[in-house]
Amino acid sequence: VYWHIRRSLAGWTERMQLYKWEWPGSSKKVRPQAKSGRARMGWRKACGKYLGVQTWPLRPHSWASKCNARRRHCPSALLIHEGHNDVNENCRWATAHITGVRRTDVAGVNAYLLLKHRMVLITLKALQQLLFELQQQQQQRLPRYATPDGRPAPPPVPVPGWADEWLEIKARERAAKFDRKRIRELAAKWVWSSEPKGLLKLPRVDPLKGFRVARFSSEEAPTPGSKYEELYADDEPLEEDEEDIEQVAAALEARDREEAELLTDEWPRATDWAGGSGSPAVISRGGNACS
Repeated sequence: VYWHIRRSLAGWTERMQLYKWEWPGSSKKVRPQAKSGRARMGWRKACGKYLGVQTWPLRPHSWASKCNARRRHCPSALLIHEGHNDVNENCRWATAHITGVRRTDVAGVNAYLLLKHRMVLITLKALQQLLFELQQQQQQRLPRYATPDGRPAPPPVPVPGWADEWLEIKARERAAKFDRKRIRELAAKWVWSSEPKGLLKLPRVDPLKGFRVARFSSEEAPTPGSKYEELYADDEPLEEDEEDIEQVAAALEARDREEAELLTDEWPRATDWAGGSGSPAVISRGGNACS
C-alpha cells in the first residue's frame, strides 16, 4: 500500500504508457534507406514494434472541474461597532473563533477592510459616529488653492525670448533631418557609456578630463632634505680653530712644492741634451738602443 500511494503521488500507474522518446533504447534507423529501393523505416523503438510504445499513450490526469473566480471568494463579514456600548460579551465570544469574521470599532475602519470583506455589518451608534467624523474631516480640510481669495492663481507671464535659443536648435534639427553632415556632427558629440550606472550618453570630449585639484599654500616649498633635518641633527658639532686650518693649508703647500722639485730632478732638461756630448737614447722597434 505504501508504494502504491507513493507511485500515485508521483503520477505513475501500472497502466501508464510511454512515448517513443521515453522508451529506453536507440533512436537509430533500422537500416539505411539511400539507394536501397525499399521503404523508409525510422527509429528502432518506433510505435507498434514493442509493447508499451504508443503514439498517444494514456496518462493520469486531474479530474478537477474548473470553478469561476466569483465562487472562489471565501465568505467573510466585517462587524463595526462603537466602543463597548453597542456590543456585549456574547457577540465578542461568538465571533472570536470564526476566521472569516472580523470585529472592529469606528477608529479602525479603513478602505482596505471595507473592500476585503464581502459583507459589512454596522451598528446604529457606529454609523452615527462614522458620519460625524466624516463631517469633521471635511470642515478641517485645507482650502484647495493657497491664495487669499481661495481662487486659482493666474498663470505666470512668460519672459520674452526665454526659449529662442531652444527653438532655433529645434528648427535647425528639423531642417537637418536629411543632412548627413549635420547628423554626423551631432552624433560625434556624444558617446554611449559603458558604466552599469549613471548616464547612458556622455559627451565625447570632457572639458574636465585633465583637471586636477591642486593644493595651494602661502608657505614656501620645503627643500628636498628638510624633513630629515630633525632625524640627523648634529647636537655636538666639532669646533674648528682658524690656526689649525692655516697649518693644514701650509703643510699641503709644502708637500706640493716637494713633489714638483722631485719631478724636475729626475727628468733631464732640454738644454743638457743640446749642449752635452751625447743625445738622449732612442729605443727602436727591435728593442736596441741607438744614439
